[in-house]
Amino acid sequence: MALNVWRISWLLAKSRNPSLDTILDSLNCSDANSVSADKPWLKNFLSERKMLERTIAMEECDSYFTMISSQALHQVTEEETNFPLAFSHLIHENVGILEMFLSTHFRPTDTHCIVIDQKSTVEVQKATKAVVNCYQRRFPRNPMFIVDNNISVYNGHISILQAELDCLEELEKRNKEWKMFLNLAGNDLPLVSMTKIRETLSNHKDQNNFDLGFTPTNSHQKIRLEIVDNGEGHRSLREYPDTEKAEPPCKLFIMKGYRNVALTRDFATFLLKSHMVKVFLEWISTTSHPAEHFYATMGTIQEADGPEDGTKLITQRFDMQKSIASQICFREHLWRPSSHCMLRKSGCNVDLQKSPLMNNMRQEYIGNNWFAGYCLRKSKWSNCAGSSRERKCLITLQDSPEIRESGCLFANEFHVDLDPGAIMCQVKYVKAQMAESDAQSKDLNPM
Repeated sequence: MALNVWRISWLLAKSRNPSLDTILDSLNCSDANSVSADKPWLKNFLSERKMLERTIAMEECDSYFTMISSQALHQVTEEETNFPLAFSHLIHENVGILEMFLSTHFRPTDTHCIVIDQKSTVEVQKATKAVVNCYQRRFPRNPMFIVDNNISVYNGHISILQAELDCLEELEKRNKEWKMFLNLAGNDLPLVSMTKIRETLSNHKDQNNFDLGFTPTNSHQKIRLEIVDNGEGHRSLREYPDTEKAEPPCKLFIMKGYRNVALTRDFATFLLKSHMVKVFLEWISTTSHPAEHFYATMGTIQEADGPEDGTKLITQRFDMQKSIASQICFREHLWRPSSHCMLRKSGCNVDLQKSPLMNNMRQEYIGNNWFAGYCLRKSKWSNCAGSSRERKCLITLQDSPEIRESGCLFANEFHVDLDPGAIMCQVKYVKAQMAESDAQSKDLNPM
């Protein structure tokens, strides 16, 4: 252990700006104590200050991609051309995680929209703009951009959903080619290569994928949230009972899910263009955690032309019993036995009156897991190796084996301050996957 600690510390001390590959090569991820000893160096490398040094200070990004090796420079494949993706990233802190995400998963055929929380520090805002600027300079034809919406984001507030929909609207305008949209948090990291992510999504290209559940009390709709000014530029959320809340528009049955989704382009267009969606968005905007209800509820909607021009017939349809067996699970969560992961299959035709919701809302145990198919995101809710926030574990290196074994494509709650080693070792793990895949591809297709 001592030799490895000396090695990486010496390398980092010797070079003021060590490359990403230098650090990864020097990192012994199989030795948690060694990685922990290098925490100050790794935290410094992922800091906003260091990001600014290797972006703004490096001759207008000319040397950036030498310092930060990127999958972006690899040749574009036929699969990437045929199935481009669109991403939104909501950034409040930990810009180093975004930088590592782009290093391992940015591809020129995909489109990325960045939202910067206006409450974030000046350093966070500068570092985000700097790394995006380097990618824009290197790939001028790729529509990677920061959306200019000047929005302050609060957990549980409509501002999160509004930021994502602003991104979705800009993505729809700027690029007509992408096939699916994914909304990512700033502390998400992929667990597998971009090739695997694209393959999984393309195999379900006609399906919207999100959690779908039932909230019998609709408790979130009985809470009203609003932003209040605490003086001296500080704002916070105020929560109080909403005793006068009207019934949902169109007599919608409110569903419950997570805010993380993978949406087809057609469904994304429906969310942006439908008048009914706009009415529902206005209704849900004052409630608690609206993003957890917006996508799930809209996912049950079937909209058809009415008897007169300009009118629409709105029907909610559910097929929850069948959805587990063959669909994607966007987030695996095992924090209590009664949890469920239900996903709607696009085009289902089981009417609520013919198949009562309560009869279909049951969990199905399959093999050694509560899910079948693919899991796109892993959140850890119990047995945290480190600390937790809002009941979720903040990922440490000790958690890495479990989150990788989950089979999910993404995991969330990585944090630079808590465990930068978990971030860097995940980057090293994915880069090793990509190198192995490239080697196998060359063996199958020799020059």
